[in-house]
Amino acid sequence: MKFSPNGDLLATAGMDKKIFIWSVYDDCKNIGILGECHNAILELHWSQDGTRMFTASADKTVVFWDTEVYKSVKILRGHTSYVNTCCPSRKG
Repeated sequence: MKFSPNGDLLATAGMDKKIFIWSVYDDCKNIGILGECHNAILELHWSQDGTRMFTASADKTVVFWDTEVYKSVKILRGHTSYVNTCCPSRKG
């Protein structure tokens, strides 16, 4: 789980293959689901402005998500095994 850069939202993910977005100051109300991966999500990160999320998954992918429309923007495939971690660049 990770808090958004401004601290208003919390993202959780794991073995259920889904990314849940929670509103921290609204009694932790679930405000969205970013889709479903084909295997466990092993790590997630927010972009600095909070409009994107990056996930590493046991389905051998890294996915870029748009957190405003709850859709995937890009999927990086081609890894030969689980992707345990990812780390987005601060610039670009």
